[in-house]
Amino acid sequence: FVFPEQSLEDLVGDYADGTWTLEIRDSRTGMTNNAQLLSWQLRFLFENNMPVPTRLIDGVVVTNIIPACEIAYFTVDVPPTATAATNILLSSSVPVIVWFNQNTPPGIGGTNPGDFALIPTGPPPGATNGTYTLLTNGTPPLLLPGQRYYLGVENPCVNGTNAVVALQVNFNSSVIPPSTNFFISSITPTNIGGTNGFLLIWFAPTNDLFQVEWTPTLSPAVWSTFTNIISYSTYISPTNSQFMFFDDGSQTGGFGSTRFYRLRLLSSGGTSLAVTPLANGIPLTSGVGAGQTNYFSFAVTNSDSGVLFELYNLNGNGDLFAQTNGLPSPASYFASSTNSGTNYEQIVIRTNSTLPLISSLNGTWFLSVPNNDPASITYTIRAVLPVNGMLVSGLPINTGVSVPGGTNVQLNWGPTVVGEKYQVQTNVNLGTTNWGILANLSAGATSMTFIDPSPISASPTLFYRVVQVP
Repeated sequence: FVFPEQSLEDLVGDYADGTWTLEIRDSRTGMTNNAQLLSWQLRFLFENNMPVPTRLIDGVVVTNIIPACEIAYFTVDVPPTATAATNILLSSSVPVIVWFNQNTPPGIGGTNPGDFALIPTGPPPGATNGTYTLLTNGTPPLLLPGQRYYLGVENPCVNGTNAVVALQVNFNSSVIPPSTNFFISSITPTNIGGTNGFLLIWFAPTNDLFQVEWTPTLSPAVWSTFTNIISYSTYISPTNSQFMFFDDGSQTGGFGSTRFYRLRLLSSGGTSLAVTPLANGIPLTSGVGAGQTNYFSFAVTNSDSGVLFELYNLNGNGDLFAQTNGLPSPASYFASSTNSGTNYEQIVIRTNSTLPLISSLNGTWFLSVPNNDPASITYTIRAVLPVNGMLVSGLPINTGVSVPGGTNVQLNWGPTVVGEKYQVQTNVNLGTTNWGILANLSAGATSMTFIDPSPISASPTLFYRVVQVP
């Protein structure tokens, strides 16, 4: 049994997420060549042991790994027009139980009030696949349109091994007439960014959200809905701001000889659209259907000087937008990150240092993740405030080394957080902690490059590392 060189109390209140490294140094005198590490263990005591639920999206498959004797939580936000929700356990490597609860995450063994076993419907130990459909007018538990319910996938202790599960939910929706309280003010044929189309403009309260519908004829009218969820584009007043939508024909296979439009009011005051709250420093894995958008919120209350929003582990082309006074969109946002393909997305906002200038970050920030692909995508989203004066990414720093000219070492590393400071350090002996500072650098992008100005020499051997510093 040994004691650490320094007290671990400094880590209390810090985030456990990331790579933990054990460094051992034997400084005793005498023969110690046979010293060995026999075993070691790192245990965490968390403020809240409740796992962050994963949001299930209509038609999007979500996978998870669940240790034995544990339960993974999911939330399902039911559309206001849904009449049925089919909960599907596509597969599981061992038998599991899928629990339902309308108001709270289910307990292990179905011990919370309102817990109901969806899959299997019989007794444990569970099932490796199955379905259960909730209906608005069927056998309880009933489906409640416009509300959230919770699922818990339990891996019983009897399995003694991890469960690899795939889960999905599908909705059936009834068609309801759109709101007729708002009218399109103008429809203008125009060219935007080299693309011809029709620009629609209308006016409504700032926090309203809309979708646009179209039909090629009015007799009979056959209305179809564009996938875009539209928030205001130009703020005028809380009760009257400008909204815009550009129809370039890409969602409808081009244009016919005639086209008629109308508006569907999705939510008034921004209350009925699902917005998932993010916890500080806790990554959330989610998915979004083709052409659709996910929304998130993040509260800043302690007058922090900066905030980092990031999107990673993408398997398709998703973007990231941030806004302070309502839901963001590609037409209305405070900051954005729109890299192509599956590239890492990052937004860093600091007080009085980014344009547009902002003196305080306090309040609720809203994020949107639109899917630009023709198929569903998955991703991890994370929001974090400074820790020890630093905005730290949820991804580890990956460092590469090369000698492009044959004489000087070049380091490449990332992801880096824009505006943060990084040190290049060197050491001639990994058995010591004598790391010297070679360079102090500030990140201007999400990756960095540094070339050691000193040419390579045969002796001594030199080791490099990159660390983030306040």
